[in-house]
Amino acid sequence: FRASACLQPSRYGPRSGRHFFLRRGGPCRHPGMHEGRRIPVMKVACIAFCGLCLSTRGSEMGSGSATEQALLLQRRLGSRKSQLLDRFVQAMDNRVSMSDGVDGAPPVNVSFDLAVNSLIQFDQQAGRATWSVYYRLYWNDDRLSYNGTREFGTSWSSRDCVRVQSSAVWTPDAVPFRGGSVGLEGEEPLCVYDDDFLRANGYNAFWTRDGEVHVPCEMNFQGFPFDSQQCTFVVGPWLDRSYYFRSKHEGNVSRPFAGAFHSEEWEVRGAWMESTAEDHVNGQFQEVHYNMVLRRYPHFLLVNAVLPMAVVVTLSTMTLWLPIEGGSGERLGFSVTLLLTIMATALFTAEFRPATREDTWLDRYQAICICLTFFPVFESVVVVWLQHILERVSDLEEEDRLLTQLPSGSTADGGRLPEKAEDSSRLIKSARRARKATFRMRMIVLWLQKIPSLEYLVTGKRSSAGFNPRSIDMGCRYFACCLNLATAVVVVGEIPDDAVGSVSVACCSTFSRCCWVSSSSSVGLRCSVTGNTSAAGG
Repeated sequence: FRASACLQPSRYGPRSGRHFFLRRGGPCRHPGMHEGRRIPVMKVACIAFCGLCLSTRGSEMGSGSATEQALLLQRRLGSRKSQLLDRFVQAMDNRVSMSDGVDGAPPVNVSFDLAVNSLIQFDQQAGRATWSVYYRLYWNDDRLSYNGTREFGTSWSSRDCVRVQSSAVWTPDAVPFRGGSVGLEGEEPLCVYDDDFLRANGYNAFWTRDGEVHVPCEMNFQGFPFDSQQCTFVVGPWLDRSYYFRSKHEGNVSRPFAGAFHSEEWEVRGAWMESTAEDHVNGQFQEVHYNMVLRRYPHFLLVNAVLPMAVVVTLSTMTLWLPIEGGSGERLGFSVTLLLTIMATALFTAEFRPATREDTWLDRYQAICICLTFFPVFESVVVVWLQHILERVSDLEEEDRLLTQLPSGSTADGGRLPEKAEDSSRLIKSARRARKATFRMRMIVLWLQKIPSLEYLVTGKRSSAGFNPRSIDMGCRYFACCLNLATAVVVVGEIPDDAVGSVSVACCSTFSRCCWVSSSSSVGLRCSVTGNTSAAGG
């Protein structure tokens, strides 16, 4: 009121407090100037304050009533669930199943399902895989029957269930065979569905547990690193034969996780479940076999072992094109270095190969690479040795020819024999015999000259030089090339068809990596040369 008008007391006095005059226009300087209309200000303020209080109280009462109703409904549902659980416990003997020892009782059908989350570990030496799984059991039990709509009202859905502790009701004794488990022994609660769900799905009890299982695998490393391993997880009743045990999903079950369930080393190639009956010491029991096939990713060993060895074998074949006259040391050193490189690669990758009692594909491949790399070393030694004998025999024959042309009493350097030896022909003959090649060298050269050369076998024309170390070297070149090609065909033929794509990818990645390194090196070299040139020009 102070912003737009001025209040002044009424005629009843300044302390009556009954009414006030509201003066419009300007500031109020003294009473009696301009009288306005009467407004009961205090009454209006009191009424507004009371209305505000009443509205606040009403909202609090409304919210309080809604909260109380929710709490009341929750208590009512909780009490109904408690009563239902008490009824389950009273009607249940958790030691026996519904049909155990009861004539005319409906059979109990227990279904098993396994959801594999991840592959935690694969111990190749022990032949055991560790999986992270959801272990699920489904069965029907009339002692857990109830009507959800009648018990909990119209808000009940057919997907809703009542949680019951597993220790309070009967549960199947289906356990894993031929392996251990971790985390499946806990008393996890199970879901109990109503009668409508039982009629629609065939079960009203669902029990799932999260844990780890150790699965035995039949290891076969003949195709390593292109090998595939099969692991079988067996589940069945331990002692109770009062219920039918079968798998929930027969046949292939790898589709839900085949694209996502894998590790950095293994890939799931397939998984399937089958129900069977096995005979044991205490009778015949129904079992479920969960089979999974795992295939190894060979990329690591291809890039770090297989392809480097193939490159070294190719380089060792090129050793046969090096000259044998004057460069025998470089040729032998190069071939021996490549052989040692192959052996070093085999030793460095030994820790990544499984210790088996049989040869694997990688073992056979490494043995073939060592033999192909050793062949140029052996051939170089033989050819250099034969070339040395041939040159030695040729030099000795030349010296013998010169000795026969010398006059009596002269030496090959133009001097004279001592006077005591001039009359003795025996000393001259001994000198000539010393100049001659040994009988073994002569026989080797003669044997080489009798062997037909490669040119004679191809064209039919006998060469004047005959069979010499050069022709041996040339024949070994063609033989080594043909041998490498034939070996490559045999080795590649042993690779499974589904692993050929991995080999192609590894080859392409290695080739692209080499191209990138070479291009980077050339760019760096070009930059360094340009920088040096500009610095020299400056």
